[in-house]
Amino acid sequence: MYKNFWSKHTDFWSLLVAVFDETCHENHISWFYKRLKHLKSLIKRKDWASSNDIAAKCKSLEVQQLNCQMLLDNDPQNGELCSRLKNINGELNFYYSSWSSWTVQRSKVNWLTKGEDDLKFLFSKVRNRSSSNAHALKAFLLGPDSNYQSPASILWNHWCMGIKLFNHFADLCRNFYAILKWETVKDWTNNSSWNLPSYIGYDTANELNNLLSSIPILSNVTSNIVWKDNSKATYKDFYKEYFEREASVDWHHFVWHKNKALRFSVFSWLALMGGLKTVDALARRNIYMTDPICPLCRCDLESLNHLFFECYYSFTILVKLIPNFQYFYLRPSLIQSLNHVGSIAGTKLEKQGLLLTLNATVYYLWRERNNRRFGSSSHCVVTTTNLIAKVIKYKLSQRNYMEYGKN
Repeated sequence: MYKNFWSKHTDFWSLLVAVFDETCHENHISWFYKRLKHLKSLIKRKDWASSNDIAAKCKSLEVQQLNCQMLLDNDPQNGELCSRLKNINGELNFYYSSWSSWTVQRSKVNWLTKGEDDLKFLFSKVRNRSSSNAHALKAFLLGPDSNYQSPASILWNHWCMGIKLFNHFADLCRNFYAILKWETVKDWTNNSSWNLPSYIGYDTANELNNLLSSIPILSNVTSNIVWKDNSKATYKDFYKEYFEREASVDWHHFVWHKNKALRFSVFSWLALMGGLKTVDALARRNIYMTDPICPLCRCDLESLNHLFFECYYSFTILVKLIPNFQYFYLRPSLIQSLNHVGSIAGTKLEKQGLLLTLNATVYYLWRERNNRRFGSSSHCVVTTTNLIAKVIKYKLSQRNYMEYGKN
C-alpha cells in the first residue's frame, strides 16, 4: 500500500523520477504497470519505507532531546547545545508528522474495510440521504392485541410523528443516552396507553405526554413500519428511492450491456464521461499540445466529437462496420451513434452485437490515435476495419452469437 509519508522523503522522488525516466516502446498501460512494479520493489529495500523506521527514529530522537535538555539545564547559555536542540526538535517534528500521517491513513483503511460507528467522513452522506428519505417511512405503534408490541427503537426509528424522538427532545436523549439506546417503544407503553419511565423529569414528562397523546396505538396492523404504504417492500424499492435524486444516465445500457467486452466498454464510458485526454480536454486543464491537429485525418482540430465520429477516417470505419450509418446526413457524435444503434430494429442479441462493434470501434480508434501521436506506426482505414472485424468475429464466436456471427 502506498504510504503518504513517503512523499516527504527526497529519496522517494529521486526513485520515482529514475523509474519513469525511460522511453515507452510498448503498450502504455503495460509499461506503466511494469514501472510501478519496479518502483515498488525499489521502495521495499529502503529503510524509510517502513513505519517501524519512523518509530525507531522518534524513540532515538526523544532520547537525544532528553539528554540535550539535561545538559542545557546545567549550561543554559551554551549556543551549541541550543542549536543542537533546535535541530533535534525539527527532526522530531518531521517524524512525528510522518507517524501521524501513517496512523490516520491506516485507521481510515481499517474503517473502510471493517466499518466503525464514528466513521463520519464515510457515513455523513448516507445519514443525510437517510434523513431525506425518511418521508418514505410510515410507522405504526402496535398495541397488546397484536402478535408483538412495537419493537421500534426509542432513539433511532421514525415512529415519533415521522421523525426521531431525538429531534424533539435532544437534551433528554443526551442525558439518558446510556439507557435510551437499549429501550424500544413497547417499553414506554402499557395496555394501549403511554407509560413513561420514572427517570424522566416532571416538566419533560408533560411535554412528552402532549406530543405522544396525538400518536395512536393500533392493534389491527401486521407490521409496525412500512415503506411508502407497502408492508412487503423489497430491496428494489429502497434502491430506487435512494437514487431517485441522482442524474439519470440513459445511455448506460448501451455501454454496459449483458454481452459487453470490458476493455471496449471502459473506453466508451471514458469518452462519454470526458475522461479521454483529447487536445480540447487537455486545453481545459491548461495543458496545450504542440500539434492540435487530428492525427487520423490531418484536417481539423482534435476534439472528442471530432474523433467520434466527425473525422473522415473514423466515420468511414464506422460505416464499413455498421452500414446503417451511411444514411446519416451529418456525421453523428458518440452518444448519437449509441442511441441510433439502440433504435435499430432487431432482436436484443443483434443489438448487443452492434453495440459491441461500436464500443470496439471507439477502443481501436483511440488506440490508433495514440499510435500515430506518440508512436511511429499508423494503419489505413482498411487495415483498422479488418482488425476490428476480426476481433468482433472472435468475440461473437466465444458467446451466444453463433447465428448472428455468421452474418
